[in-house]
Amino acid sequence: FIGILTLASYRVDIIMVNYLTNYENTAIYSIALRFTLAISTFYFILIRFLYPLISKKIENTDKIEKIFKRVIGITIVFTIIIFTFFLFFGDYLLIIFGTFYLKSKSILLTLIINLIFIIILELSINHKYIKNNFYEIIKISSFYIFMNLSLNYFFIKNYGFYFASVATVIS
Repeated sequence: FIGILTLASYRVDIIMVNYLTNYENTAIYSIALRFTLAISTFYFILIRFLYPLISKKIENTDKIEKIFKRVIGITIVFTIIIFTFFLFFGDYLLIIFGTFYLKSKSILLTLIINLIFIIILELSINHKYIKNNFYEIIKISSFYIFMNLSLNYFFIKNYGFYFASVATVIS
């Protein structure tokens, strides 16, 4: 069940763009999302490597906090580097798919910023998972999905599909 919630939480925005707009907008958003998911793989691998380390230190909250702060710091630095790279060179990568997809650059940059918040959420969920707080994970994931659905609906309806990425960052 938790896996389904996690999968749903990463797909809410594209589902809402598809539902509330058209296929062209979905394609534009999808390209930005695919780049972001590819980049986020690095972050998820980092967390998976840290999982055993965190599990060993579960009783020592000072060490866990130190690990979390270090990971968040690394994430922020890498995200700034990735953001800067895509700010200056993103057009060259997006044009591979055609000039039509250059429209997805602002979405891509917004979703890259969201990587910082994803890593914080993932660390929190992993910490709760280690402590067997599955109910907390379900509550957090359900709240995130509800908030993301609501904000996506509001932003897409009122400001257009480009703001689905803003809704994702806020939620």
